[in-house]
Amino acid sequence: MFQFNRCFSTGLVSLFLLTGSACESSGSIDGQGVLPDGGTNVDTQIAVDTSPPAPDTNKPAADTSTPQPVGSSCAALAASMGIPADLDTPDLYDVVATYADLPVAETWSFESDLDIRTLAPEFIEVYGVTRIYTPRSPKGISTFTNPSGDNLTWTGEEVVVAETPTERYGHPYGATAPDGTFYLFMQVKDAQQDMGPPGNKGPQPLTVSVSTSTDGETFTDPEPALNCTDTGIEACAHGRITKLDNGCYLMAVSASVARKHWQPLPWLHDDKSQNPTYIPGNILALSDNLKDWTFTGTYFRGCHDPTFIQDDDRFSLVCHNESSNSLIRFDSTNGLDFNPLQPTGRVAILAPGGESMTEHGPSLQLTFGDIDWHAFPDGSDRLFVSVNENAGIPGQVKPTVWSFIRSD
Repeated sequence: MFQFNRCFSTGLVSLFLLTGSACESSGSIDGQGVLPDGGTNVDTQIAVDTSPPAPDTNKPAADTSTPQPVGSSCAALAASMGIPADLDTPDLYDVVATYADLPVAETWSFESDLDIRTLAPEFIEVYGVTRIYTPRSPKGISTFTNPSGDNLTWTGEEVVVAETPTERYGHPYGATAPDGTFYLFMQVKDAQQDMGPPGNKGPQPLTVSVSTSTDGETFTDPEPALNCTDTGIEACAHGRITKLDNGCYLMAVSASVARKHWQPLPWLHDDKSQNPTYIPGNILALSDNLKDWTFTGTYFRGCHDPTFIQDDDRFSLVCHNESSNSLIRFDSTNGLDFNPLQPTGRVAILAPGGESMTEHGPSLQLTFGDIDWHAFPDGSDRLFVSVNENAGIPGQVKPTVWSFIRSD
């Protein structure tokens, strides 16, 4: 069984913080494809003991569903999956053109409007308490709890990471480290960046910082967390984390957002030289301690705002493709063997009236973006989706979060 950040038997808690919500403008970060080797940023001097350990008849057999790291070799395992070298090869664009025609792989139906004026929340168990961490600009990152236990009524807002005059925080996501420290990551945007009309503002570089806590309520000041540009990635933003059976933490994080144009071009590989600077994606990284991350060569083009979904027989990554206004699913047997050139299908989400939000969202004046799947201690699971109601109506747009339950 795969151990996710929401696996309560392990006490694992995940949450990252991101700033400058791309969802505020329905922006997306796209990507696809397994990238070829070509970089030199990964330390090739990592020593890995490959000698087999002495058998221990008092221990159960090791789980071989996920490659087992030796010592602190999550970095070496990540390096074996390829190095981020070229995010703009033609095949990475060609697969994006297939997203709109993919079959529906699973369906989720509207359950409730949480009526929290926010976007991009993270649902997580932190030190035995079920919480939401979510951006609430201009306050910062807030947490809500669910005293009723219905998983739908969230109250008691408390700001845990306050915005500063120079930084805006958003898109939280995180996890609990082996030593019990809770790591809260966040997307960071320069608060002084020109926020004028799209035609007047340039790309807004996004970075990721992290705060830590030992109680889920009091956090350290955010510090830079990911050295994305060192690997050839233009920028990193929002993501999700889970823990694999082999002890490695797996992160899927939106990448390349700094290259996005504010005047969108077609999302196809059509020989327009500008396209490689527009289409973002999300990329996988591994860590054994939540402090040190090594990016893999697994990159999903045309698909950002990722989340992980676990079923008994599959391990999925689901992300948002803005050009087709749909959620795209990729499957893996162990969290490491995703093939971004072979999406499984689309994830359909149905509006309160039963309409597909992909096909009918515009006519219903609804847009959607960031998603988070969460399994609760009571055994239920839900898909939470950031939604803009009254989209396109000046002065009446309402950002909120809807919950969805399985309907297939």
